[in-house]
Amino acid sequence: MSRQILYCHYISASSLMWLGLLLAMVLAGLLGRFIAQIMTQHISNDLIKLAAGIATGLLVGIGVGVLMQRIGGRFVKTSAEN
Repeated sequence: MSRQILYCHYISASSLMWLGLLLAMVLAGLLGRFIAQIMTQHISNDLIKLAAGIATGLLVGIGVGVLMQRIGGRFVKTSAEN
């Protein structure tokens, strides 16, 4: 009986982790595209526009990743204490 409960807990925790990872990736992609489009709107040179868009997208992606890591760390610490 206890193995079944542990297995169900493992499956729910694992699916919640994957769902959070998917949410973070979608959020980073959408937010990165939106901000990169705003930042490169007035640049006329295509090569500079491409480089600025890639750099902006990467910075936004890193920012979202750090934010999700901090938020996820709080949940992991809380669940480990229980």
